Amino acid sequence: MSVNTLKERAKWAIDYIVKKEHLSNIKLGMQMGFAAGTINSYRRMTTDPSIEFILKFCELFKFNVLWFVLGEGYPFLGARETYPESKGPNPISTSPPDIFDDHLLTLREPKADYGAPAAEQKISIEEAVGKAYKILSSGTALSVALYLNIQQFAAALDSSQELKACRDKISELKAQMLESRGQVDSLTAAPLDKKIE
Repeated sequence: MSVNTLKERAKWAIDYIVKKEHLSNIKLGMQMGFAAGTINSYRRMTTDPSIEFILKFCELFKFNVLWFVLGEGYPFLGARETYPESKGPNPISTSPPDIFDDHLLTLREPKADYGAPAAEQKISIEEAVGKAYKILSSGTALSVALYLNIQQFAAALDSSQELKACRDKISELKAQMLESRGQVDSLTAAPLDKKIE
């Protein structure tokens, strides 16, 4: 089995421990303090494992956190000889990124309550990516934390965009409803006007 993604590494690690320790999803869940359904969803690769699960699993079974989260190295000592397939590709590039043509992004902060003009803050994408690259390639707990934060921010951005699309659709439906209500009111009012004359 390939172990290129976080879900694949979670499945590989759990399957390995379940087989090695002769555990069921229920027993592993009880040992770790997680529901058997959670363990099952990770083994079926339907959800990404939580950071709490990853840290507890790695501590309990002496797994390499960097392998689990980033695919760097091997899952545990001795895995290189016995399980060479367990090494995932390193998702971090070996050369600094040079794909940004526009290296400055300008953000505007909202106006303060006291009416001061909006302050401009320049963000250097090159500098930020360089620092992120340095942290991610450091092989420390900070690299894992940054990687997980990036995943969470990306998920939040996706959710925010989906929420905006839903709000836009709701506004559109409200406008259509008001228009329909106006048409119904005009249609129901017309016969009454004719009777009064």
